[in-house]
Amino acid sequence: MFERSLDRLRPVSLAEVSTDAPLMRRYDHKYVTTESRADEFIASLDGDWGVLLIGGGRSLRYHTVYYDDVLRRTYRDHVRGRRPRFKVRTRTYEDGTTFLEVKSKTGRGQTDKSRIPRVTDAASAFTDAEHSWLGSLLPDLDTRTLRRSLSVDCRRATLHSPSHRERVTLDHSMVVALNGEPAPLLPGGVVIETKSGTFRSRATHLLAELDIRTVSFSKYCAGLSVVDPTVHPRIRVDAERAVRAGQVT
Repeated sequence: MFERSLDRLRPVSLAEVSTDAPLMRRYDHKYVTTESRADEFIASLDGDWGVLLIGGGRSLRYHTVYYDDVLRRTYRDHVRGRRPRFKVRTRTYEDGTTFLEVKSKTGRGQTDKSRIPRVTDAASAFTDAEHSWLGSLLPDLDTRTLRRSLSVDCRRATLHSPSHRERVTLDHSMVVALNGEPAPLLPGGVVIETKSGTFRSRATHLLAELDIRTVSFSKYCAGLSVVDPTVHPRIRVDAERAVRAGQVT
């Protein structure tokens, strides 16, 4: 289990990560692989890297709810590769803190993330103030058309390099749900995401050296194909193929 490899990394606090590398505007690269290959990546990191430690835990629970309109605009924009595009979601951390977030992909391939804390739980309808905030960021969107579209639960480890001002997240044990029973997403798989102010970074070079390759992946889009048989499974199938490839490397 790759989580054991996290013990070799020095612990870092949330304050340290937030101060050194807030990265609300950044370049993201995603990789889908196996736990054993994630182990290899962690083992390749030098002593500058640390792992976020909260409450004694290095792999923390995240609960995310994605919102879309009835035509699934954000899903369609992603699979078509449209830029700019956006996602609206709420994210609840292990300590119960919840944020409303807008994550946008710009025409230049950068990721912009904006968020505000929620005073209600993640399942509550948006307040008038939240609709106003969303409208200020997405003026072409009628925010009243948004509805809960998918929930994703996972465990996440966050790695941090102060010298490179870079973060890497590793998501695993992913479970998705819409209205029915929760279902696993990419069993045995790990989604690695690099987040840096530069297009190429130390982590992207290390992953390339390990022959772990970037993929076009979205937990939202892949998860929809698990819970809704009318959604084309290409993104999920490609990710599952990447996991199988990692198992035989």
